[in-house]
Amino acid sequence: MRKCLFLLFLLVNTATFSQSPARPEISPDSIFRLIRQHSIYRKEADWDSLYTQFRQYTDTARNPYRAFSWLFARLGDHHSSVMHLGKKYRYPWPRPANKAAEYSYLLRYENYNAIRVKQLGPHYGYIAVPGVALDGEEANKFIQTFRDSICHVFREPVKGWIIDLRANGGGNTFPMMAILDFLLPDGPFATVHGPDNEVLEQWALRGGNTYQNDKPATLNGAGCRKKELQTPVVLLTSPVTVSAGEMVPIAFKGRKNTVTIGDTTGGLITSNEWTDLSEDTALNISNGYVADRTGKLYKTAIVPDIVLTTGYNLSDLSRDKHVQRAIGWLDTWQNKTVSKPSSGKRR
Repeated sequence: MRKCLFLLFLLVNTATFSQSPARPEISPDSIFRLIRQHSIYRKEADWDSLYTQFRQYTDTARNPYRAFSWLFARLGDHHSSVMHLGKKYRYPWPRPANKAAEYSYLLRYENYNAIRVKQLGPHYGYIAVPGVALDGEEANKFIQTFRDSICHVFREPVKGWIIDLRANGGGNTFPMMAILDFLLPDGPFATVHGPDNEVLEQWALRGGNTYQNDKPATLNGAGCRKKELQTPVVLLTSPVTVSAGEMVPIAFKGRKNTVTIGDTTGGLITSNEWTDLSEDTALNISNGYVADRTGKLYKTAIVPDIVLTTGYNLSDLSRDKHVQRAIGWLDTWQNKTVSKPSSGKRR
């Protein structure tokens, strides 16, 4: 499972992506046609002109697959890639020079499939949701292990949750959402839209499982915790939060008692299809934009409600300004709730 992917079960155009013996031989030309047919940018590009230039590149280059890096750059597509013989051809996302130190620090914590769960003080819970580079049965086992850790650490009621996505470099959205299922209502949490705003897919939670349209994407059922739909939640984000990591705050949009704190996310925010074209070639194509449960569509990076760009200390959360700001927000929320006047009649 590659880092930038966040789709586990893919809706594939079987006529184009068929794995049957009748499939035409894979070549740069045939991959170009697939990109033209399925890219979210397919209605914005002058494909005839691009193809002429693409052929000039492939006809003269020692390695014709480098033409895909050029093509994705012309499309402005930082999220797509072609894998061929173990090499990835893409248009790298530019990292802001003024955030080099933050990137360097956070990437040290980009530990895929890690489990980090802590109790902060007597009442708050901290869950660092990592990138998840797993699918199928491995993903289901990871979900269960993560849930077991949450159940073990949090035996008493929790008055607020901090969900840390700052080192989440993407992967597979569905295990992440299954782990956090107890904080969200059943039903759709996002939809994928094509270039004409047509709905291509619906992502949902039901009974502890995640669904892509009506197809189960995870199979664990409900976890140990009952639904906590009123408990306040703080989501922490950073520029390293990309792809599937960005889908998590989108899923929480529209939830009451929820706030995002931190820095603007990385902006690899399209949905993607990954397709193995042959034993040594695969295509990862940006095929749609994602909308939250309120219908808002996201085409650019997510800006937090409360912006903090420095002060990271993931090794000592008591000195981490983002976590401490989150605790302050939860304290304020608790105080407002306690001091809220009764709605009952005066006697």
